[in-house]
Amino acid sequence: MFRIMRNLEQLKAGLKDLNQRKFKSIDVKETQAREKLDYIQNLLQSDPMNNHLFKLEKEAREEHLKAELGIKLVHSSWAKPLEPFLEGG
Repeated sequence: MFRIMRNLEQLKAGLKDLNQRKFKSIDVKETQAREKLDYIQNLLQSDPMNNHLFKLEKEAREEHLKAELGIKLVHSSWAKPLEPFLEGG
């Protein structure tokens, strides 16, 4: 039993490290994309006829949606296999 616990602790440490290295930046990218989109939309409110701002808003919206989708994929791909374990099953 001690070996199993030790192996699980090592696995947990490895998974935490992987999460920090690979997936931490996804949340940051989504936040930055949202802030950029908000900024452009505020500019559009003051100049609603500016076609250049419309193009920038479209690009920013697509960038934000991609980042948001990345977060959802990461959470769903990790959460589904771990649900029974997390629920105690």
